[in-house]
Amino acid sequence: SYNLKGFKVSGKPNIQNERQKFGIIVVEVCVNKQGKIISTKQGRGSTVSDNYLYSISERAVRELAIVPQGNVSETNCGSVTIEYKAN
Repeated sequence: SYNLKGFKVSGKPNIQNERQKFGIIVVEVCVNKQGKIISTKQGRGSTVSDNYLYSISERAVRELAIVPQGNVSETNCGSVTIEYKAN
């Protein structure tokens, strides 16, 4: 799920969870007014502290198309939540 006020997030990243690890990872993301990602970090709300899951989550977030919807600030921060569960 996406929580980035003033922006539309589209696309669904291709995530390869080759290690079959499970949990919820929250990636805090900051974008500029054009929607370009300027920073990411692991956010509050993650149910696991796993470097592998965070790494593939961050990569997936950077693949998203983030488009401003109207007048937005120079820097805008929000989060993307990705849940990894058993098939």
